[in-house]
Amino acid sequence: MTRDQLEAFSLRLKAEMDREREERNYFQLERDKIRTFWEITRQQLEEAKFELQQKDKEIEATQDLADIDTKHIMQQMKHLQFENHSKLGEVRAEAMTQLKVAQEHHLLQELELQTDKRQLRRIVRERIEMSDMQHRQLEAHFNQQLLEQRLLFESERKDNDRLHDEKMKEQRSKLELFFNSQMFEVEERKNQQIKDLQDHHDLAFNDMKNYYNDITLNNLALIGSMKEQIEQLRRQADRSDRIAAEATTETRRLKEPLEHAKTHLKELQRKLEFYDRDKLQLSRLKKSNTILEKKVKSLMWESETLLLRNDALVGERANLKARFNEVIVELQQKTGLKNVLLERKIAALMREDEKRSIILRKTMATCAPEFAEKLENVEKTVSDVVDTKNQTIIDLRYELAKAWKAHDDLLETYECKLKQYGIPTDELGFEPIRERTNQQLYICGPAGIVTENNTHHFTVLGSASFQQQQPYRRYCSNNSVFYRRACFLVLRVFVFVERFCDSSALAIAMLRTHLFQNVRLHFRLQRATAGAAISAPTARGCPHYAILMSSRTIIPALQPLANNYTTVASNSVARPAATHKKRIGKANERIPTIASLDDLWTQLEQHYQQHSVLRYEHCEHVLALVESKPSGVQQKLSAEQLHFLLGGCVPELLPVLSSRERLELFRRLWAQLLKVEQPSMSHYYTQLQMLHQNQLPLADHRALLAEIATYNGAADVTLYSALLDVAGASGNMRQATELLSEMRERNFPLSERNFHALLLGHARSGDLAGVETVLSSMRAAGITPNASTQSLCFVAYVENGELTKARDLLKRHTGSFNAPQLIQMLRTVLNEKQVDVQLLQQLVAQLPVEYVDDIDVPPALNSLCIQLLHRDQAGLMIQLVGLLPAPKFNENQNIDGYAAYLLQELFRARTPLDQMLQFATQLRQRGQNTRALEVLAELALRRQPAIALSCIEALNAAGEPLRPHYFWPLLLQQHKREGESGVLRVLGDMHRLHVECDEQTLRQYVLVNLWQTLQQPLQALQQLDAVGVRASQALVHVLSQLLQQQELKAALDLLQRYPTRFQLSTLLQPMASLAVHVRATKRFEQFAQLTQALQQRSLQRKDDFIGALMLQMCGAQTRLRQDPASLLRFLHEMQRLQLQLSPAAAESLLNLVSNADTDTRQSLGKTLQKMRNVELTLPADTLVAVGGFIKHPRDMSLDELECHLIELETKQLNTRGVLRRLLQMSVRDGRLERALELQSKCDALHVQTSPGMLAAIFDLHIKLKNLPRAQQSLQRLQSTYPGFLLDEHKLIDYAALLVEEGQLDAAKELLQRRAEQHKINGGNYVMKNVWQLLTNVAKMAAKQTASTPNSASPTLETFQFLRKLGYCQTHNTLLGPVLREWLYRGDMDGAVAEFQRMATRHNHTPLQFEMLSLLVKLSNGDETELARFPGTTKESAQQHLVTVTSTVSRVHGAANMNSALLLALAESGTETQLRRLIINPEFRLNHDLLLKNCEHLGQEGAVRTLLRLARGVRGLQRTIDEQRIYDMLLSHFTKNNNYEGAIDLYERLQEDDELKVSQEFIRNLVKLLQLNNIEIPSSIAMRAQIR
Repeated sequence: MTRDQLEAFSLRLKAEMDREREERNYFQLERDKIRTFWEITRQQLEEAKFELQQKDKEIEATQDLADIDTKHIMQQMKHLQFENHSKLGEVRAEAMTQLKVAQEHHLLQELELQTDKRQLRRIVRERIEMSDMQHRQLEAHFNQQLLEQRLLFESERKDNDRLHDEKMKEQRSKLELFFNSQMFEVEERKNQQIKDLQDHHDLAFNDMKNYYNDITLNNLALIGSMKEQIEQLRRQADRSDRIAAEATTETRRLKEPLEHAKTHLKELQRKLEFYDRDKLQLSRLKKSNTILEKKVKSLMWESETLLLRNDALVGERANLKARFNEVIVELQQKTGLKNVLLERKIAALMREDEKRSIILRKTMATCAPEFAEKLENVEKTVSDVVDTKNQTIIDLRYELAKAWKAHDDLLETYECKLKQYGIPTDELGFEPIRERTNQQLYICGPAGIVTENNTHHFTVLGSASFQQQQPYRRYCSNNSVFYRRACFLVLRVFVFVERFCDSSALAIAMLRTHLFQNVRLHFRLQRATAGAAISAPTARGCPHYAILMSSRTIIPALQPLANNYTTVASNSVARPAATHKKRIGKANERIPTIASLDDLWTQLEQHYQQHSVLRYEHCEHVLALVESKPSGVQQKLSAEQLHFLLGGCVPELLPVLSSRERLELFRRLWAQLLKVEQPSMSHYYTQLQMLHQNQLPLADHRALLAEIATYNGAADVTLYSALLDVAGASGNMRQATELLSEMRERNFPLSERNFHALLLGHARSGDLAGVETVLSSMRAAGITPNASTQSLCFVAYVENGELTKARDLLKRHTGSFNAPQLIQMLRTVLNEKQVDVQLLQQLVAQLPVEYVDDIDVPPALNSLCIQLLHRDQAGLMIQLVGLLPAPKFNENQNIDGYAAYLLQELFRARTPLDQMLQFATQLRQRGQNTRALEVLAELALRRQPAIALSCIEALNAAGEPLRPHYFWPLLLQQHKREGESGVLRVLGDMHRLHVECDEQTLRQYVLVNLWQTLQQPLQALQQLDAVGVRASQALVHVLSQLLQQQELKAALDLLQRYPTRFQLSTLLQPMASLAVHVRATKRFEQFAQLTQALQQRSLQRKDDFIGALMLQMCGAQTRLRQDPASLLRFLHEMQRLQLQLSPAAAESLLNLVSNADTDTRQSLGKTLQKMRNVELTLPADTLVAVGGFIKHPRDMSLDELECHLIELETKQLNTRGVLRRLLQMSVRDGRLERALELQSKCDALHVQTSPGMLAAIFDLHIKLKNLPRAQQSLQRLQSTYPGFLLDEHKLIDYAALLVEEGQLDAAKELLQRRAEQHKINGGNYVMKNVWQLLTNVAKMAAKQTASTPNSASPTLETFQFLRKLGYCQTHNTLLGPVLREWLYRGDMDGAVAEFQRMATRHNHTPLQFEMLSLLVKLSNGDETELARFPGTTKESAQQHLVTVTSTVSRVHGAANMNSALLLALAESGTETQLRRLIINPEFRLNHDLLLKNCEHLGQEGAVRTLLRLARGVRGLQRTIDEQRIYDMLLSHFTKNNNYEGAIDLYERLQEDDELKVSQEFIRNLVKLLQLNNIEIPSSIAMRAQIR
């Protein structure tokens, strides 16, 4: 599991622990009440037993009386049936007369309606003729106006074309002159750079030559010594092999007789054990044989019926087969027509492609005549490439065919061998791949050999002749890829021409054309969709500021093209650093691909906040995503984020990397910074600090100073001091001397910092005398050496091997160093090859107590330990952590967090197991982390299961109890690696470690992975018993599996062999599922026998297993409940075997079959009466199913709790627990008045308050907006229960209340304190609460900034503050209050600008519908809205509307924007605007989004908007059905039970156009009125045909 999953798992465990703690307190408080209930219930039980005996006597007397009454009633029934028959004849005669009268009346009504219908049709025809006449008049007038406008626009277009052609010529001449001068300057700079590189290369080559000569001589000497050692080792190995061979032969000789004796002994024991059982089994089999013979006779009769059914099915199959040919002919006709249409479309597309190619050539010839010859060369080159690709395709297909043939031959050979040895192919272990997605990929010649015939080959692979000859070229021509790639090659040629030739005017002119811009755009999209994620090449081996200078030498006009070329060219360049490549690979393996840059940054930020270090994998993944430039997404880091990452390239934050690797990462980040903004002085200081911390040299400080002077002004004394620090840290005294001379020329005074840099520089260069000289100079300058100076002297002594002087200095200045100085000294000691342990102990002992006395290892020491781990110095790390004091935890702190991150790093650094166990044991023994071994075992189980067993054994050796769930990952991992034998081996290890396998482990992790073993249940139980799993444990699960496989006989045999008692409740569900199969196959007798065998082995003899089983069968299967005959068969077989059930189960079964006929019900009642046994009782879980058990208050609903409270108050019982639960649920459901009543009742009864109850009271006052009471509740909660963690949503609601009262700073401080003390989860869980907080901030900001409208946005600052702390992420909903602040201010210009900024930065459009509706109102001159926004006019509103629509189109697309604009016009626009927009054929819509938005408006009750939209789309089915809108509105009224609104809607529709109301609408309206018992109006009743 990844680290995030581990964190989620730990949080889930912590939440479960809190819940269990709360439940434990609850149960302790309720213990007295339960004991009282038990006493009362026992007395009631005794009384009930006595009453039950009396009732049985009364039932017998009543039964006799009932028999007499039954006879009397039967006689009365005969008389009543005779009277009923006579009355029925009279009623039928009366009904016939009434029916004739009604038919005559309906005929008259039908004639009247037909006359009305004819009149209405005549009126409609007249209206249609009139509208057609008006349409023709309007069309003629429109054509006249259209002709006039066309003539006018044509003249204006000609004038504009002439004017722009003249301007284009002037601009082209100016740019050609400018680019020629720029190219000359670029070539001069390139020549100078080449000359400098040649000089440096000669020096480096001589140094490298001398270095490798020395290495060669040393290697020759080493090889000679190693040969001698190898000869000695070979002689020792030969001697050891002889000894081992002798021991092996002796062992083999003694092993065979022992194995024979053991096997013979086992056979005899097994025969003796099963002899008596076999005798009993033989007698039972004889009895069962007679029963089976009877069953065979019944099965013969069933087989005859099945044969009759088979004959009928055969006839049906013949009919289907005869009709099959007809269906095939119809399908062939349809597909033939489709193929003809497709061929015509292909021919048309080919003609269109030829036209475009001719236009392209003419355009090329017109724009650049010289380019035609080069284009022909390019086409020839591309043609050659296509031919080469075709040949490559042919060769690869031939190789693929040979591979497939070899694969098929291998499978056939393997299957033949399996058949030869009698092994079925089903046990192959895998499913061989025989199907081909296309046709067969090879043709076999004589003797089954794959042929290389091109004709056969292409005949198999394709059918069309054009595809056979040129598959690659056909693909290119059909998809227009050929011309795009050809033009891209031309662009690459012109890049080279621009760089190395003088004729650049032509290339620049071509780049200015619209054609090549489109070509370049197509190539970018193609490369982005292919997923090219390759970073731009950087100049490795040169300083990063040299990269900065070279990046500005590219011409701005050619910058995008050059970037594209360098990106493509870098595909073939491999990174030189091997370790860097490996680490990148690990990063890609460990971290999953995440599309959002915000998610990656959040992951990096959370890791840094938790552990105060950065993981290289996180940085690499973020940087790779930024460098990949995916299509359609703006994946960029901000300048602040890049600055943070630049500052993280130091040993303390990236301890895993080496200095060179950190420098490489810094260069890549610097390249991204250049794309975002120009580096400032803070960035350059960060760069110098990185070099200082990594002790890296600065190659040319003068070049850096010149670069800084160009963009940031002249250097000051601070910059020179930073440069001097870098020179001193790297030991470059020559550069330090140059810097001192320059500082002297500029009259910069030397400070204490400068002397420290010189002191460190002399120390790093090995000049201790220079160190003393610098100290003397400091004293001469009047600067007294302080603790910082002495710490640097200590570093100088240690690095130069003067440990004695270092000890004396440390002894003299004991207690004068602070924590950072001691950490620097400690780092120096640990960086030495031979670490002085005594000096290490002295340094750790001098660390301040407040620095090391924490619940985790201090961050700086943690970074040092990680460095030691990755340098294979785990022993030193263990010693260092062992010197730290044990932490002191309070009750709310996690006791297993100390050095937990170091335990994780042990696995990342691949530390040996013995050192891992040593470190964890030391943490446990010293009291630093008492659960270190548990944490190590958990990490091993998740990261490296191969060593997890050793960790668990160490945990057992330490005396810690082992739990079965520790072995769950091992069971899964061993099953994956070794199959079922691995699972049994892990069970053996558990038995060896005295860990008993529990029920959950058996059910979820063992038996589900022993499928093959459980095919033979007896052997499986023996194998499980051998590894410590008792038969009593596994028997229930084996039986459950047999029942699921419907193996009744095997289950019975298993029960007879193992007379073990067990819990039967787990077998209820499998038995109920088996009953379905039993009812279908009529195997009632065997089912009853199995039930009897199970009942005899029940642990609880008084539990009614039979009754629970029958209720389970009837409750889960409605078919059995509807089939009383089958239920009677089940009960009859059980009663025949003298099985019994409880009276409660019998009554429940009778109630379930209340709809059965009288005879079946009587038979069922008699059978149940015989099976009754008053001593049996149903289990509690079964009572819950039939409604006979009182729920726990924790599981009750709000209404059930209210009833339970009344019942307890009536009985004068304890109501504390119910009041607490009811108070919490009332506050949660928003019943605030009832919550106040419950609080006053709790105060009156002096109910002890739990932390959950106090949190609910705190939430109550927040919802009531009572800030003083909320503050009092919070203080009481924190003082009474300091370890209780309040929910985030309640804390955010409290902060929103503070903001509403004007206390924004207090709210921020509260949230900041929570984030510092505890981890913030955030997410969708608190999104609504964060939205309310931001809305309150927006309202407050709008009030406060009324006088200063141009001030910054407090809402945006608050949102960024919450996002930084982790309470939320960027979301469209949360950005709404930020935009709404500008609307509250009345500043529409600021709102539109903020809307554009959010769309650009976050790719979100908050308040999209509201903004569009508001701008439509403003552009239409709404006086109310214009008064809200004083600085906005109709014209500016129209401009803002255009801006917002273009922004929405850019983010979501034109179709989605049009859908939103349509609804905005329906909300705020005029009907004319809405109708004009819908009629426009170029107005494209996203129909799914429009329907979704309409449903949302219907749920919100926007009746007016939807009615206007329905009238607008009337008669136009291209957008949305008008009737569907009415149905949405009616559905909304139905959900809210608003019949008045539904009737009002119907009346509106009837006034508008009665014919638009559908019959389905009328029926739903009638149902709504009937549910509310409302009288249906006559017009609706007539439409619905209600009488």
